[in-house]
Amino acid sequence: MQLPEGGTVVDADGTLDADVGIENGTVTVVGDVPEADIDERTDISGKFVVPGMVEYGLSPEGALEAATGLARR
Repeated sequence: MQLPEGGTVVDADGTLDADVGIENGTVTVVGDVPEADIDERTDISGKFVVPGMVEYGLSPEGALEAATGLARR
């Protein structure tokens, strides 16, 4: 399983403190990824991880707004 590290995880409710495990290009875990399951780590410091963006119906702009707390008025 791939584990991106150092990024900011964003969901429809804002940011959260979680791991995101990726297998074969698909997010399979949002939460705690067991150390034994990690095959590869990738440093993504300064970037956003937005699992399920399509499922939640967020646009990239909406995901950024949720991550940064910005709202358009």
